[in-house]
Formats: sequence, structure tokens, C-alpha cells
Amino acid sequence: MTFRFISHFAADPYFNMAFDEWMFDKVISTPDMFILRLYSWSPGAITFGLNQRIEKAYNHKQVGETPVIRRATGGRAIFHDESELTYGLAIGAEVLESQKIGKSISESSLLISTLLVDTLKKFGIESAVTRQSIDEEKSKDFFHSAPCFESVAKYEIMTNQHKIIASAQRRAAGSVLQHGSIKINGFKSHPALLLKDTNVLIDNKIEKVQSPQFQRFAKLLKGSFENYFSSPLELLELSESEKTAINNKLIYVRNNCLEKRDSIKQN
Repeated sequence: MTFRFISHFAADPYFNMAFDEWMFDKVISTPDMFILRLYSWSPGAITFGLNQRIEKAYNHKQVGETPVIRRATGGRAIFHDESELTYGLAIGAEVLESQKIGKSISESSLLISTLLVDTLKKFGIESAVTRQSIDEEKSKDFFHSAPCFESVAKYEIMTNQHKIIASAQRRAAGSVLQHGSIKINGFKSHPALLLKDTNVLIDNKIEKVQSPQFQRFAKLLKGSFENYFSSPLELLELSESEKTAINNKLIYVRNNCLEKRDSIKQN
């Protein structure tokens, strides 16, 4: 088994989504591999779910200069502001089975959420995993039009009755891609994604995440997964061919940011 970790501080939004897609490709072709990633955003961006209707996912008239990108995973639209931390996980089929991460989306989501709660606790934030979705989750229109942090889905993470981590998962060829927004610094709203609910505490004065906080959380997150696997997560060293593949993926994502991209469909 190969366990790897990488982080990208204040990264370009298109690069962030391209790298996650590349990670998914990597573990599909290398089923004994696990990659954990932590990243932040510069500038902020809106991403929306793979299966959301683009005409309902966000208010197109209010986007302004904010980048908008369709994710490789499900879930709903979200504004990733510059104060947010985001995690990404790519899990190969052999790792998924041998490490008992979960045969179903529910099982693996619960385990990952439990490790995230452990990380938050070490960071000084008490939180808990939700055990059921809100009733509105059953509505098809709610799925397509409600922003991510307006909903509360099963196995997402709450603190003081407010949602602090929202995640989305994708499975293909026996492998998993999961990523999620970690709002430890608060929640900034965006006019293209107006919230009606009180699942989050909005504070538009919060500042971008700083490197010391980012590095501290990265160390704690890495440690939580190392404890679970009883194995160190070594730094992911990229070969020149891998760097080229990631750059090609970046160009493709940038040029097809609103589409269900071919690389996603093929998986």
C-alpha cells in the first residue's frame, strides 16, 4: 500500500479542481494508492455538483468575476472563500477494501467524517457527525437550487448547531474521490448563493487563511489519518510526466469548467 499527502496553500481554483480530478485518475490506475490533500483558494470560487442543473445551481446574474467550476463529485453549489480550508481524498480500490474504509458511500463517509471530527478536536473545535439529513433533502428542486451550506446531509459535521464541514463523494472503478469544505474561520456569503437558513453563521469580515494556521491544520489532519492506517503518509513527489498530466488537466478544466467533462464521464 502507498499512502501519500500533499498540500497547496492559496491555490488557483481551476488548479484545485484539476488536481483533485488527477488524484482520482491516479488511484483508479494505481488501486493500492491513497492520497490525502489539504488546500486553500486564491481567489475564491464557486463550485457546483456534478449532477446539478446549471440554470438552478446559482444566480448567474450575481456571479461577477468569481470563477465557477463544476465538480467531479455530487453535492450542491458552494462558495469557497479565501478563509476556507478544503480537504481532498483519493482512495484506490485495494486500499478501500484492505483498510476497511467502507463498501458503501455511507460507510466511507462516516469513517472520513469521524477522522475529521478527531482533527477538529485536536485543533480546539468540538464538533459532531450528523446522523440524518433534513427533510428538504428529499425534494428534487431543493437539491438543484439550494446552496450546499443551506442543507444538512447525513454524516456532515456540525459545531454549535451550525454546519462546519460539507463533503461530497464520487465512486468509480472501485475507487473513491471525496473532498469537502472546512469552515473553521467562519462563513462568507456570495450574492450568487444567497442563504435562507441558519445552518451557518455568516461573517463577511473574515480574512483569508494564513499559512501558520493552514500548516497546523495540515499536520493534525495528516496525523489523524496516519493513526487510522498505522502508517506514515509520505509526501507525494510528482514526476515530470505527472506534472505534465496535471497541467494538461488544468487546461482542460479551465476550458470546460461548466461542463460534465470527458475525464469525469469516462471514470
